[in-house]
Amino acid sequence: MSRGRGLIVSILQNFFSSLKPRQVSGKLAGTDYLGNSYYEVKPPIHSSKSRPSRYYIPKDNDTTKFDEPLPAEWEAWLRLRRRDPPTTEEVEQNFQLMTSKKTKALQIDKQYKQIGGDDQVVTGVKNFPSYAEYETNPGKRPGS
Repeated sequence: MSRGRGLIVSILQNFFSSLKPRQVSGKLAGTDYLGNSYYEVKPPIHSSKSRPSRYYIPKDNDTTKFDEPLPAEWEAWLRLRRRDPPTTEEVEQNFQLMTSKKTKALQIDKQYKQIGGDDQVVTGVKNFPSYAEYETNPGKRPGS
């Protein structure tokens, strides 16, 4: 019968510990060139979770700016698409590649305009097309 008491005690201990705020702080995994800090919290050994929790803190601790761009390598790490955090060399190399592509795109655009190419027409979201031969309301013939 002592098993029952141990079970009740462990249930109560788990319940009361769930009411307390988490004291686990994340381990710093790295920072990016924007100044964001990235953290990882390993799951407890006795937990059923097997995946770590990952999060980041923006440069100025303003958590309302959740739509700020993140480097692709860090975003992949946050979403658990990669196991290890990216290295600074990897992020720097990809950043240089991105800037070189932007400058080459500007050069190509200038060359295209010098040749006399037309500007690309930027259109917004188009409505769903409607055709005269099709019904817009079920059961009503077009033109009636």
